[in-house]
Amino acid sequence: MADFFSNYFALDSRFRHSIVPFFIKPGYLTNKFNAGHRMSYANPVRLYLIVSLFFFFIFSGIGKKMIRDDNDVKITASGGNNRTTIDNIEEISAEDLEDLKEAMGIGFKPIMRKLPRLDKKIIIDSLGVEVAAKFHIRPQDTVLRIAKTTNGEFDDDFLSDSKFNWDLFNEELKENKDLTDKQVYDSIYIGKAGSFEQLFARQRIKVERTETEYFIGYALKNLPLMMFLLLPLFALVLKLLYIRRNVLYIKHLVHAIHLHAFAYLTYGITLLITFYMIDNQDSSGANELSDWINLFSFILVSTYAYISFLKVYKQHWFKTLIKFNIHGLVYAAILLLFFALEMGVSFLLY
Repeated sequence: MADFFSNYFALDSRFRHSIVPFFIKPGYLTNKFNAGHRMSYANPVRLYLIVSLFFFFIFSGIGKKMIRDDNDVKITASGGNNRTTIDNIEEISAEDLEDLKEAMGIGFKPIMRKLPRLDKKIIIDSLGVEVAAKFHIRPQDTVLRIAKTTNGEFDDDFLSDSKFNWDLFNEELKENKDLTDKQVYDSIYIGKAGSFEQLFARQRIKVERTETEYFIGYALKNLPLMMFLLLPLFALVLKLLYIRRNVLYIKHLVHAIHLHAFAYLTYGITLLITFYMIDNQDSSGANELSDWINLFSFILVSTYAYISFLKVYKQHWFKTLIKFNIHGLVYAAILLLFFALEMGVSFLLY
């Protein structure tokens, strides 16, 4: 165990010497590393890995917990699953039966064995899902939704522009575990969509039919990699802002690593306090206290980063403040863009 932690996490004298300056001396470790004093302090990458493991473990757990709590609230508010099934539908009336025959234009007997898909959809649109279900004609048995004109007639021109009939993709179809994703896809697919649209539709069906917690967990699993890939961009923005300082790019990268490590540690501790200690209490002031702690955490990280800018690049405080804010805005935009891309990739690969 000692060899493992020493080799991979540098939990030795170098790590102990790095703890105090890491917390209370912004920019100190970066300056020491860039000055060549690298054997006396923890390796920046190993320090980042240790802290990021802690942060993303907490972040992922809280994300799943929030989804579970939200689902519990919805179930409680709805009084459980009250979805109507075929078994509790009232007997079909004679009037409904006549409407059914009129809509079909044929007798009752051929319903189950000869009814075309188009006619099945006409029945559902004409009589409603519940009446059609009494004859075991379900939405998943159909592929077309016929748009009605103002006089009640069916408009066949609707078919020329149709790709997917998402109106059929209702809660009953989503929750029917007897159907595979492919069967659901076949139920709503018209046949005029391109390759990417078909891929998007398949993934949408897969994601919406799975538990939200599982998809969120899958997406959160990719966040550490995304944030690691963002480090070079963070350093690149620093390089552009201080291009006249003639500082090597690798030194900006080391600075970025130290700043992210401190932010992860601070925000990780904040999440532990606000979600697992304060939010579990019934105190009326718990939410307000959590907001104050979150605000303090953000101010602490921002102040630490600003002081680190001053210590590492040694420019006037006002000039540094302007560059600090510019960097923050640019990085925030990059962060939002990458997060959207990460969610998109997770959606397509799930």
